[in-house]
Amino acid sequence: RPSPTQIPGTWSYITNGGYGNSVAAIQTDGTLWTWGYNFYGQLGQNIGVAWPGPNANLGTLSSPTQVGSDTTWKSVHAGNEGYLSMKTDGTAWGWGTNQYGNIGINDNTRRSSPTQLPGTTWSDIDMGMWNVAALKTDGTLWTWGIGQDGGGGQNNTTTYSSPMQVGTDTTWKAISAGYYGVLATKTNGTLWTWGSNSYGKLGLNDGNQTTGRRSSPTQVGTGTDWAKGTSNRYGGFAFKNDGSVWSWGRGVYGIQGTNNQTTYSSPVQIPGSWSSVSQTYWGAIMTKPT
Repeated sequence: RPSPTQIPGTWSYITNGGYGNSVAAIQTDGTLWTWGYNFYGQLGQNIGVAWPGPNANLGTLSSPTQVGSDTTWKSVHAGNEGYLSMKTDGTAWGWGTNQYGNIGINDNTRRSSPTQLPGTTWSDIDMGMWNVAALKTDGTLWTWGIGQDGGGGQNNTTTYSSPMQVGTDTTWKAISAGYYGVLATKTNGTLWTWGSNSYGKLGLNDGNQTTGRRSSPTQVGTGTDWAKGTSNRYGGFAFKNDGSVWSWGRGVYGIQGTNNQTTYSSPVQIPGSWSSVSQTYWGAIMTKPT
């Protein structure tokens, strides 16, 4: 479509999966819907797909199709060919590819329908490439999935197939999982990153494609006015309490919004006041306050 085309329904939450070839969304009545490609059963429609193979297109849907009949879905988060979703009762559910245990159910077997993770007190979850970060209602931070470049924050590079607590801190506020790494904020307004540091994307004023990786949470600067952030393949964006947005990482194609193509390894302010940011593979879309 060369111009916006409305999708029927009244939606409250939407995200697209790995490579943009599948979508999961929640309507205002709490129902969960998916459509698109079904490489690994990531549409959650109980259709198992082996890829590659002669049935690679099995289960592909070109219009929103409801997943089950539950009406208590709260949010849904996309990774690389898989999804994690939360319900209003604090439970978390995963489906799709599970190659590195990224569904968090203590195995590496793919699931073609939502499968519950252990625990009933999850407050936020985000999926990266094959790594996951999540918060519980008690302010603790948990990770699982691939541990490449220390993206699990466990002070190692081990891959875990079930949730593992990161340290003992209970003041974590918001998280964003990216490409083998995570960006997070605490209730005291500090900003923390860890994992791969290619292009200086941890914002720690060092690093390139091969050095500077961190395997445990490391504070970005000394600021205490960070509100939230988002991490992607090549860098990060973070909001301060005053509505300003700061970015860092690879600058090719101007993807960091700094009016140049310079790569920065520490936060640089983007002019203006902003209310939200959504990153794409080679760019970002930001909105201004109303």
